[in-house]
Amino acid sequence: MHQFLEEHRTALAGLAPLVAGVVTGLHALGLAVAVALPVGMLAASRRGRPADALAMGAAQVGIALPNFWFAMLLVLVFAVRLRWLPAGGFPGWDEPARALRALILPAVALAVLAPLALAPAAQAAPRSPDTRSE
Repeated sequence: MHQFLEEHRTALAGLAPLVAGVVTGLHALGLAVAVALPVGMLAASRRGRPADALAMGAAQVGIALPNFWFAMLLVLVFAVRLRWLPAGGFPGWDEPARALRALILPAVALAVLAPLALAPAAQAAPRSPDTRSE
């Protein structure tokens, strides 16, 4: 196995951006689902109440706000102002901790607005007959 990796190092190095994209997408999807389901269920269980209005209002903002603009705000706050995360670039997979740290902002930028757009669908999902209000 080691010999194979040494012989094909340049070919495998070309896959790093693809792997980074897949990892970012999977993190974003996991975060989006983890946020969308509870928000949608909260809105559905509190239909017609202030919590429902707040959740659906946030959903409208999430639908209207462009991801690239939100991503720039995240970079401005967490990379430029607070210096907690890198502003850009991908260091490669030689140091997995640095690589995953570099993927946090892109994953969060993709994941935060998506659940707000998914929440109305979770709210509108069919409910069981015993929880349906007449």
